[in-house]
Amino acid sequence: MTYAFTKNQGPARNGTIRFDWVGGSVTHQVQQAATNFAVSVQMFDPFRSINATTNCQIRSAGAANTCNLVATAVLPAVVTSYAWTASYVYGTTTKSPTQTGTSNTLAITDQCGLAGSSAEGTVADLTVSLTVTNGVGNTQTYSSTAGQFRMTFYTCGT
Repeated sequence: MTYAFTKNQGPARNGTIRFDWVGGSVTHQVQQAATNFAVSVQMFDPFRSINATTNCQIRSAGAANTCNLVATAVLPAVVTSYAWTASYVYGTTTKSPTQTGTSNTLAITDQCGLAGSSAEGTVADLTVSLTVTNGVGNTQTYSSTAGQFRMTFYTCGT
């Protein structure tokens, strides 16, 4: 006799299969480990380097500066949604870019020279929260730790 079951797409699970025949029976325990869920986020400052960084600099005059947050997700089925929320203070203004959709990248765009920038660079913590959902409804949430990501705001041209 054969039996089959689907790949586990969630927490650990256990089940019992009972085989009956005339004159007896036997049970078989089936155990499946939890599926590994993981989400990580890296920051990139494309004006400075192709490598990941923890500090994005807002300093170029002319065009707006962009800091990219890029997620890597390991879920047991195809990821269908990324729900991003970020927050930082520039001068006296709290900015909270959000985005929900299929992109694993959140681009944060800002300008140099606004109130709160300085020639030496004014540093602000960037907090990031991300919820990733896959096609079968599993979710995994990521939250940055204090000081993990920062933005530095300069007067233009410094």
